[in-house]
Amino acid sequence: PQIMDHEWARGLGLVSFAGYKLQDTNGEPIGVLALFSKQSITPEEDVMLEGLAGITAHVIHTMKAEGALKVERDKLINILESMEDGVYIVNQAYDVEYVNPVIEREFGHVEGRKCYEYFHDRDEVCPWCKNKKVFAGKTVRWEWYSAKNNKTYDLLDTPLRNYDGSISKLEIFRDITERRQAE
Repeated sequence: PQIMDHEWARGLGLVSFAGYKLQDTNGEPIGVLALFSKQSITPEEDVMLEGLAGITAHVIHTMKAEGALKVERDKLINILESMEDGVYIVNQAYDVEYVNPVIEREFGHVEGRKCYEYFHDRDEVCPWCKNKKVFAGKTVRWEWYSAKNNKTYDLLDTPLRNYDGSISKLEIFRDITERRQAE
């Protein structure tokens, strides 16, 4: 392609122009990659630039998708952190991956601890642990009395499928101490 009748381009010594449509994965246009050159664009360069346009479109699409995921993640974290119930996530190695502020207020700082250490001050997996059932895909509801804070909780353990296909456990703590005392 050549630049025609563009005085500003000729003033800069530009003799070629190439424009490549940038498309999303559905073929919808998202922009144009434009190149102005002081040399004629060869057919080989044209093929290379077309490939560069494809890579550019992919990068733009990926960045938009990552931005959308971050927005969704932030919304979900906001929901979890504004809940009145405690929420925590544990992986199959028993590492606590997330606790909301309710759990941290009730049980303290968690970073780098196993769930059995954090909640039960144990050095090994608890014999009553429900994690194996949850990691096998089952939802489990049970009650637990915490000697740490003398409270009784209604617990709902549910499988949480991760992006890599593994399963973590999402547990929701509802304090039912007053109800149990009234009963």
